[in-house]
Amino acid sequence: MDQINGHEQFFRLLKHPLVPTSSRDQLLRLCGLPKLNYLSRTQAPRVLEAAAPRFDDMLRHTHSQAPVLTGPSADLATFHAPARSGGGGFRRRSDRLCL
Repeated sequence: MDQINGHEQFFRLLKHPLVPTSSRDQLLRLCGLPKLNYLSRTQAPRVLEAAAPRFDDMLRHTHSQAPVLTGPSADLATFHAPARSGGGGFRRRSDRLCL
């Protein structure tokens, strides 16, 4: 959990109003997701079972700071949908852990 909470500043900086939405999404995809992907490859799943939902929440809240939202449920569905289907491609990390 300490490792996950250590990334809180990264997510907070991405919420800055001067960061364009497209840049925020790219940085989340290219820099944010690999942070937990690395931990999920190097730590036992039981170690990450409490931390992964926290990471998912930080990722979702950072994305939801975008100025244009169509609605919370529609945005969340698009956010988690695979990129090949026109979604954001931000799959829940907590769903991918093999416990």
